Amino acid sequence: MSARPGILLAFAALSAWTAGAAPTRAELLKAETDVRAATAELLDGLARGERTRDEVAEAVRIMASQTAEPAEEYLFLQGAFRLFVRAGEYVRAVDVLRRMQRREFPPEALADLVGRALEPVPRGTDVGELEPLLDALREESVQRRRQAAARRIGRALAETRPPAFAVAEGESLPDVLVRIRRQVRSAGGPGFGLFLRVPLAADGSEGFPALPALQVADTPLADVLARGVRAGAFRMRAQGDRLFFACPAGAASTVSGADLFAGDGEATARRLKRIRIRFAAFGADEALDAAVERLLLAVADEAQDVDVLLRAAPDGTFPRMGTLRVSDTTLFDLLGLAAESVGYRFDVRGTCLVLRPAPAGE
Repeated sequence: MSARPGILLAFAALSAWTAGAAPTRAELLKAETDVRAATAELLDGLARGERTRDEVAEAVRIMASQTAEPAEEYLFLQGAFRLFVRAGEYVRAVDVLRRMQRREFPPEALADLVGRALEPVPRGTDVGELEPLLDALREESVQRRRQAAARRIGRALAETRPPAFAVAEGESLPDVLVRIRRQVRSAGGPGFGLFLRVPLAADGSEGFPALPALQVADTPLADVLARGVRAGAFRMRAQGDRLFFACPAGAASTVSGADLFAGDGEATARRLKRIRIRFAAFGADEALDAAVERLLLAVADEAQDVDVLLRAAPDGTFPRMGTLRVSDTTLFDLLGLAAESVGYRFDVRGTCLVLRPAPAGE
């Protein structure tokens, strides 16, 4: 097999390019023809054994420095990077990758490039800085996706203005949240999950603070949500495609919040059992709520529309996790194990995951 198909396949692998980034995917596809033509002689020489991979990689890298077109520069650098990796020139590959980072090419595309280039490299090979750089690119990609998702939710809440919206006297914030989410979706906005931290009442009962009556017209749902959060003494933040709410200890909690638990619990449990967890570790100083949040964010794409309710002790505190390491399991089993390790109970109620202190005697 000649060497040309491999490098041309690298030039053609544009699917990871982030929409809206500069250059655009259309510009990359257009530039590909010129890049193929410019590298044809080099690749022919490589196929005939007249040139080595690192020689061709260096020539392609130089071509990247001589073009004024960002799309061409990316494709040249992509080809040079892959050839350096295939030649085992990992230090030079890192130099090319860092140049691409300085040019602010999307980390999603760079992570895909590095991951694909390293796939054929035998396990245990010392690839220098490429592995930590790949980890950093993947983490940056995750953060960018979360930030973009949070912005989409914020815009949808600010732009959705139903003709009328009413909160009944004594209704709970979770019930209102479910209705707000339904309104956003019906207006064509994104879905989002809910993550609530709510202490048990002093007697151990499971209620939510009751909200005062509210009736508004042509008001952004962001304002309705802000009023409900203030009235219920909640704190709110957004991360990724999930909204997080925390209620301080001592708030009167008498409302059931039944709408939060609607849906098919058996179907939800089956979904959780299909989400595979290769490895998870919890530290002895990590509180249960922080551990569950971290876990859910790690599988956000697979559990986006699943809500989470974490019940704190009446004083608002969550137990600390013991050191726990688990591999090759499911999200369902891992949540159950995490809950059991701190004396909690894990239930699936509709599309909501509930973790709460186990009653005495259980």
